[in-house]
Amino acid sequence: MEGDKMDMKMKGKYFFGVFVLAIIFLVIVGGCEQKQENIIKIGAILPLTGPGSYLGEQARDGMLLAQEEINFNGGINGAKIKITFEDSKADAKEAINAFNRLIQLEHPNAVITAFTSPTLAIIPLAEENKIPLLTTITSGPDIAKKGKYIFRVFTNADMDAPVMAKTLVENGLINFGVLYINDDYGVSYYEAFKKTVENYNGKVVVAETFSRADTDFRTQLLKIKNAKPEAIYIVGYDNHYIISFRQTKELGLHQVLAGNWILASPNVLDKMQGNAEGVYTTTPTYYLDQLDNKNERFNTRYKERFNKTADAYSAFGYDSLMLISKAAAIKGAQPEQIRTGLLEVNYNGLMGNLNFDSNGEINFKLYPARIKEGELVLE
Repeated sequence: MEGDKMDMKMKGKYFFGVFVLAIIFLVIVGGCEQKQENIIKIGAILPLTGPGSYLGEQARDGMLLAQEEINFNGGINGAKIKITFEDSKADAKEAINAFNRLIQLEHPNAVITAFTSPTLAIIPLAEENKIPLLTTITSGPDIAKKGKYIFRVFTNADMDAPVMAKTLVENGLINFGVLYINDDYGVSYYEAFKKTVENYNGKVVVAETFSRADTDFRTQLLKIKNAKPEAIYIVGYDNHYIISFRQTKELGLHQVLAGNWILASPNVLDKMQGNAEGVYTTTPTYYLDQLDNKNERFNTRYKERFNKTADAYSAFGYDSLMLISKAAAIKGAQPEQIRTGLLEVNYNGLMGNLNFDSNGEINFKLYPARIKEGELVLE
């Protein structure tokens, strides 16, 4: 009998121990699940090495500042933001591999990407996995119309080129030459500019193209000069503007020069060494509102954090993550909730008052300006 009692006591202690361990296990697992639920995972596929890495780094750093700000202020409904960065190298195949890694390892609530080619490669995967995809530094035509889950946070040709064409015509210019990069970005700008000029009874009398790697534009510029346009509209990236504007001076071209919003960047203007004087450009509010409190705070924090000057690309990166956070705050942090929330967001960001149309295209304004004594002056 005593042996039976001992066995009963031992069994009781055993089952009690198992019960306690089970409770501890459930508490630990529950805590882990709770912790897991309190993280909103964002993937970011950016060109961090190779061509375009400067732009990718600027966007990344803007996102990091946004992440720090959101988390410092308590996150989104108590959930912290965690960004996992992947390097696309500005390559479509690399971007696909990066997206698949994020899906398999991180299960992101949303993904941010950059550049047209990587974005186009990822869109079908985002649609298949029903993951909101925000793309920035992407100027290809109709990007946002290519899927239910794709949103663009960047300028495009239809926002920019018509503003410049209208401004030039209103200043009495009728005949134009165009020099543009021969890719989706450049072609879309050329077509939008030409269409608007013709709508105002102007004419593109000559158009020349170049490739991304080109550094000598003198052959094209001489052909444009011989066609005798009154103004030349140039579309390219930072270095293309810096070099081509210098070469117009070397060749003695005296036509009015114009470009898109990239010219408004202080980082570009500083490298122009006076070759941009009198040039027409467009500009977002970010470059006009440097003394605005939020922009000034951002620029100061960026300089302190990264020891370099912020650019619009940094601001686009910052605003991209902020738009996701605002969407999650409205609807919730699950991918489908973020998607529907993005369609309702109205956010006063660094780049202006931002919201999306029904196609996922960002709405914000660009303003015509002219460069005088190295400064932007609104037209």
